[in-house]
Amino acid sequence: MKSDAELFSVLDKVTEKGGYVLAECRNKFFNLFSMNEYTLGVMNEIPELLRRFGEVQKYSAESDDQIPFIEAKVSKAIAAFLSKATKNISLLSTDVPNYSRYPQKMIRRQHTPQEIEASAKKFGFELLYVIYWHVHPYAPAYEKKFPRIYNKMSYLMTPLGRTSLGAYLCSSFIGVFKKK
Repeated sequence: MKSDAELFSVLDKVTEKGGYVLAECRNKFFNLFSMNEYTLGVMNEIPELLRRFGEVQKYSAESDDQIPFIEAKVSKAIAAFLSKATKNISLLSTDVPNYSRYPQKMIRRQHTPQEIEASAKKFGFELLYVIYWHVHPYAPAYEKKFPRIYNKMSYLMTPLGRTSLGAYLCSSFIGVFKKK
């Protein structure tokens, strides 16, 4: 869809009262931490993004008091993986299949949870929470240097996307909406 209004207009017509909708969005907050061309693209928005970043807990599926427990499980899984990875030379290979069918110059609209919430509200949808996904354990530039390790660590860190940590670790999020 070309706009949020177009998307939620269609969803409004096909979703019954009390029904749920999932919408995937590129995470604009991630630009604050990615240190790449997307960061340059939001330079004029940084003060407002930082202000809104202070509100991310409101949108998280898990409360911040759960972070230490989730982080402990994630850290244990990563430590176990890395102890094996150091013995597996194939994980250092940069030769990985490219399964993406996306055009190289695709326009990727980005949102904060607050922005998508405002768009949805106009059509009678309530944003219940977001789940951040596509975790970046390091700056995106490192993915090309050791993609197999990077992507496995990303997968192991996925549970953190249910917390406010996902707002800076993840490049996308899924909004869970309910029609009023």
